Amino acid sequence: MKTNLPQGIDIRKMEPGEEGRIAELVLRTFAAASDEYDEQAVETFVQMVSPDTLAEIISDEDCFFFNAYDKEDLVGTIGVRNGNHIFLFFVDTKYQRKGIGRVLVGTAIAHIKQRYPSAREILVHSSRGAIVAYEHMGFRKIGKEVVQEGIVSTPMCKHV
Repeated sequence: MKTNLPQGIDIRKMEPGEEGRIAELVLRTFAAASDEYDEQAVETFVQMVSPDTLAEIISDEDCFFFNAYDKEDLVGTIGVRNGNHIFLFFVDTKYQRKGIGRVLVGTAIAHIKQRYPSAREILVHSSRGAIVAYEHMGFRKIGKEVVQEGIVSTPMCKHV
């Protein structure tokens, strides 16, 4: 699914060795919204997205990433773990609201449906600031806001 992308943007499956680039993009984008989080949340998040931690997470066969590139610059990423749980979905602030996030989600869902034909729902724990974006992509809240290690999120689901 590569439609409606700005010119020059390409979606590709993550290649081994890109963990550092993903970590840098995620942390840079997270920092732009970090006023939403307390110190404990920031520390937890920084540890979670270190290249070494990402490499360990990605080694699981039920985990994969798709990345968006502007030529060779990484401008967006989306991870899926446990076969149907979106995580680490970030688009560089300069590239937001251009359809890149929607295409990343669509690409991830298409891959989930191909790899796991029995999958009926896609899950995500959304930050406060991303709830509206997820709702625009067909996700619905399925629970109350939770706080885990300082990170605030709302569980959401999309039926596929």
